[in-house]
Amino acid sequence: MRRKHAKRRTGFLRLLFNTLYTIVLLLAAGGILGIGISLFQDLPNIKAIGEYRPNETSKVYDESGRLLANLCIENREFVPITDIPQVMQDSIVAIEDSRFFNHHGVDVRGIGRAFVENFRGGGIRQGGSTITQQLARNIFLSQRRTVTRKLREMILALQIERKYSKEEILELYLNQVYFGSGAYGIETASQIYYGKKARDLNLAEAAMLAGLPKAPSSYSPYVNMDLAKSRQAVVLRRMADLGFITGEEADDAGRTRIRLAGLRTAGLVDNKAPYFVSYLLFPLIDKYGADMVYKGGLRIVTSLDLDMQEAAEKAVRQGLEEAKYLRISQAALVALDVKTGQIKAMVGGRSFKESQFNRAAQAKRQPGSAFKPFVYTAAIDSGMKPTDTISDSPVSYGSGSGIYSPRNYDGRFHGTITLRSALERSINVPAVKLTEKLGVLNVLDYVKRMGITTVSPVYDSNLACALGGLTHGVIPLEMATAYGVLANGGVRCQPTAILRITDRWGNVLEEYKPRTERVLRQETADTMVDMMRGVITRGTGRGASIGYPASGKTGTTSDYKDAWFVGFTDKLVTAVWVGNDNNRPMAHGVVGGTVPAKAWSAFMRPAMKRALEIEAAQKRHEAPQPAKEDNLDKKLSTEKKDEKQTDKDDSVTLQVCPESGLLPSPGCPEVVTRTFASGKAPSATCNVHGESEEPAERTTEPPREHKPSGQPEETRSTQPGNTKAPAARSAGTAVWQDVSFCRLTGKRATGKCPETNTRSIRKDRIPQDYCDVHN
Repeated sequence: MRRKHAKRRTGFLRLLFNTLYTIVLLLAAGGILGIGISLFQDLPNIKAIGEYRPNETSKVYDESGRLLANLCIENREFVPITDIPQVMQDSIVAIEDSRFFNHHGVDVRGIGRAFVENFRGGGIRQGGSTITQQLARNIFLSQRRTVTRKLREMILALQIERKYSKEEILELYLNQVYFGSGAYGIETASQIYYGKKARDLNLAEAAMLAGLPKAPSSYSPYVNMDLAKSRQAVVLRRMADLGFITGEEADDAGRTRIRLAGLRTAGLVDNKAPYFVSYLLFPLIDKYGADMVYKGGLRIVTSLDLDMQEAAEKAVRQGLEEAKYLRISQAALVALDVKTGQIKAMVGGRSFKESQFNRAAQAKRQPGSAFKPFVYTAAIDSGMKPTDTISDSPVSYGSGSGIYSPRNYDGRFHGTITLRSALERSINVPAVKLTEKLGVLNVLDYVKRMGITTVSPVYDSNLACALGGLTHGVIPLEMATAYGVLANGGVRCQPTAILRITDRWGNVLEEYKPRTERVLRQETADTMVDMMRGVITRGTGRGASIGYPASGKTGTTSDYKDAWFVGFTDKLVTAVWVGNDNNRPMAHGVVGGTVPAKAWSAFMRPAMKRALEIEAAQKRHEAPQPAKEDNLDKKLSTEKKDEKQTDKDDSVTLQVCPESGLLPSPGCPEVVTRTFASGKAPSATCNVHGESEEPAERTTEPPREHKPSGQPEETRSTQPGNTKAPAARSAGTAVWQDVSFCRLTGKRATGKCPETNTRSIRKDRIPQDYCDVHN
């Protein structure tokens, strides 16, 4: 009886189990069928694989909406597999899919190996995708990492392998894959990197190209040759392991020198502002991927102003043309908005077609005396004043490398001088003495805070750094950023090139947000602005005068390999560099106050006009419009009147000696008018040119010239009026007289000089030479 019940119970359980098992199988089969249907649903037709084209061109605009560049694939050239050398085919197979000729589109062994590596690494380190899968993904699918996309990719790969031969698949892949620098396909890449056809590639060149698709921006030999060579070695070693080449051939190829054609980013040569657009390109590709940048229909609004850009290109072109007999082959210019750090103009060299190396953003050059403002900034911030004196006298310092004895450019020493005069005249010894007093590391700290990243407390901690003797040099863009700190009241603005990016449907992907940081006290920055204004009005930078309040500094290396002028107004800060890529010395006498200062002035005059137009439009809440032909002097005059009206209630205007910065004595050869903040005006009398009980008398020269509006804020003028007899000196009675000078020639003005300034000079020191250009 019990046995019958047991058998009956066992049969029931077996029936129940079989029923449940059948249900589970049916559900699993249904699920698999559903997944399969969903995966196969709307799969693209692989017959279209040979007709694939980029979707939509991305466009780059200036801040006013004017087109700068079309980012697209302009020179993709399809080549048959027979024109692709075997070493190129073997290289790409070795590093991307070593079992390419053994699988049918999906490599199960490769997927297993990638799974193990990812599990060990705690993240996705290998993808396990075959060349066929990559081809399917790049042409038909998105780059999102999802299980569904991976399964669809595998299905498409299997279909492609049934439709096309291995040679056809490899041909399609090598003509489609991205190699960096805007180069899609092996033929374009070969031209971009080596200036030759793909069929002429050797083993070393092929191995380097094969290493690029994994990370084109990082492994590009134009970005980092050491990293590119390291990746090349990985490819060669893998080829040797697989038997494509011998170990000896791999070693020989690794030692072969790679000769690059010179950076030629595809699609940029014929566009406006090509150096600026190429400056944007690598960050855009790193962030959005090459496919999105070149094919995604992005709309990129930049900070560049096309009018300023054209003025910059013209200034550089004319400056190099005028200096063609001075052994100068290259120049760079970059201009930033003082308040925002937005890049307004960028010229990276003589010609983008000849050389696409961006000297404005990439070149590291010795700054010479353009480094001195950092020393004086540290001095002023420590509590020193422009009127403090320092001895310009012989001095020597012992160091591990010997004795260092700084010398001045003119070979002379000038005795006791003020900090203001030492900076204006760019005298070397006082800058070195100040650095020794303040501490080298302290000065370098100010340099880093203000935006120079190339200095090193390890390699540059020597007194020669005060004169710009740096291990790695400085970048023009960073020099403009650092000087902009002074112009912006001690606030550093991160350089910005992009204002807004939208996709093809108008969705905003990113938008400009200012990145600023206060790194100096306002008072320190304002004092430096005033001190550096004297560089242009009476110092080494007089060639940079633009008829508008401006400050700056010249820079020249002792061997004439580099010359600089970096200067700013309240709206723009601009750095100009000239020299040679091969470090060949320029002609003797090419200093910062000549070619660079003139190029700076040639750019800043129209750029300031444009900046005032933009500011006026912004006050009216309008979008910036293309520049109009207006009178610059009228604009500048109106701007200064507004400034004077604004500062009227909290400032005081006095006449002071330009060298000492104190109230003038009868011995002062010149006086200038300066505006001081409340409580900051000097009360002592000049201690450089002696004191006297009574000030000198002044007279006014009969007008012989036309005075345009828009005179500089710092205008040489007369001493406070009184008509008492001056104190007697050995040269006789001193009488002050207003004298007008031509801005172009620096000589006394005639009635035909278009621009003049007025100085108050002792009568016994008035020059007698009149302008011979406008006579």
